[in-house]
Amino acid sequence: MLSSLLVKDYEYGYALAYRLAGERLVGFADLRRQCLNSDAGYEVIDSGEVILVEYLHHLYRVTLPGVEVSLKGSEETVPLRDKILILNYLAQAKGTPTSNKAINYKELPEGINYFPTLSRRAIKPLVDNDPTQ
Repeated sequence: MLSSLLVKDYEYGYALAYRLAGERLVGFADLRRQCLNSDAGYEVIDSGEVILVEYLHHLYRVTLPGVEVSLKGSEETVPLRDKILILNYLAQAKGTPTSNKAINYKELPEGINYFPTLSRRAIKPLVDNDPTQ
């Protein structure tokens, strides 16, 4: 029972995050400029606007105003987490050039606050399953 409640909470949270990121992206007065900030392609089509953005070596298509994210040239369903990451990236990009300087997770904005969760969910399972130990 508890696990089904947690799943519903995650589903609700992901759906809300997707909706909010989409609303933010649609709300840009100059979407073409925002695409330049994120190094994404932009084009106007009959039914709206299309953003083309590379994510993990694949090209994704974001169609507006309906905020649909799809893998360009594929019928494959894009996982909701990836959609959220893509939309947030597009909405938050500031056009800052890369510094080629490595930073740790705790140096990211809010990274120090989320690090215990990251450690518990990602790092600890890897360490616990280390075959060399």
